[in-house]
Amino acid sequence: MLFDFTILRDCGDFNTTSDSNIEEDDSADGVSEEEDGDREDGGEGNSEEEEEDDVIFFMFLETLTSLKVTDEPPCFSNLKCVLFFGGAIHESHATSFKVKKASMIAFLSSLLIFSFFSFGTSLTSNYYQKSCPAAESLIRKSVFDATKSDKTAPAGLLRMHFHDCFIRGCDGSVLLNSKGKNTAEKDGPPNLSLHAFYVIDNAKKAVESVCPGVVSCADILALAARDAVVVSGGPSWDVPKGRKDGRISKASETTQLPAPTFNISQLQQSFSQRSLSLEDLAALSGGHTLGFSHCSSFNNRIHNFNSTTDIDPSLNPSFAASLRRVCPVKNNAKKAGVAMDPSSATFDNIYYKLILQQRVVFSSDSALLSSPKTRSLVSKFASSKDAFFKAFVKSMIKMSSITGGQEIRKDCRVVN
Repeated sequence: MLFDFTILRDCGDFNTTSDSNIEEDDSADGVSEEEDGDREDGGEGNSEEEEEDDVIFFMFLETLTSLKVTDEPPCFSNLKCVLFFGGAIHESHATSFKVKKASMIAFLSSLLIFSFFSFGTSLTSNYYQKSCPAAESLIRKSVFDATKSDKTAPAGLLRMHFHDCFIRGCDGSVLLNSKGKNTAEKDGPPNLSLHAFYVIDNAKKAVESVCPGVVSCADILALAARDAVVVSGGPSWDVPKGRKDGRISKASETTQLPAPTFNISQLQQSFSQRSLSLEDLAALSGGHTLGFSHCSSFNNRIHNFNSTTDIDPSLNPSFAASLRRVCPVKNNAKKAGVAMDPSSATFDNIYYKLILQQRVVFSSDSALLSSPKTRSLVSKFASSKDAFFKAFVKSMIKMSSITGGQEIRKDCRVVN
């Protein structure tokens, strides 16, 4: 489906009026309202609030039916669903669905995000086994060759893949150039520092020379991200393949990317909207073991942190002082910044050790200590590189299986 929420389908016969009441607190004093329509005043007809709920419900139906559902069951007309969303459970029938206004608005808002994505549609490890068996080796060669002369390429490719998947799914939309009045994702503020696009261009050229029109740019980027981890000393894995390339790329949508200033609640929300868990958040954050950060991404922690202190008190004092030397208040050097960790060209678990020492540059990195679940995982990954590698591989496969494209581009920078 193009939106992701857990659906338990019961396709047998059922009574549409008996067994699925919804109870929700109506106010702070705990007054609840049941779905069966009983009213204290014993009157007939709907209250204004109930009429509003009906309007919201029909908005839901209109939105739902406008989305492209690819796995519709044969008994959709008498579908019974249990929708798990935001920690709340709503039981419903397609013919009898009433929820409170606020819950439905939140649900609809998330559907708009989910509607961009298709989760794991038709992806297989051997997708190109017959149509382009040389694809993976050609892409790997492009990444390894680039790394010989550009030690920053692996970090660039891994970050590029993350940023691609978090907008419209892993559809290569981050690779498209701006054209005419449309400003593409790569020119959105969070993506202006993305680099190593030339590696994807080289890989596409190599693959097209032997298998024209077969391998998508989205798959090339997913494979290149894996190879970037491998060439940096990290784990390898079988990348599920079969993604299609998207035709839409909008800089305005890059506001959906998780920001380096996010707290744990914001991070959890961003990841959960893409069906990624706190475990995935902790593991995928380990990608920050590679690369470089510009001052603009962490200036908020070392200058004018809040009204009472200039520096984020959670930062290690000596580390904060070193950051302030590199990034003074009136710093005009656009390329000024620091390595994400001392071994920033090596894929390892040093990043997690630095989190425990409060020597990481992003607020979002430190935020992993503010949840018991993620704090526990940080400690686990800091003490075991093997545990981190296994979790990272699992989460990378999960994230890279969010798809949403429509074609196989001839040129990764332009639609067909």
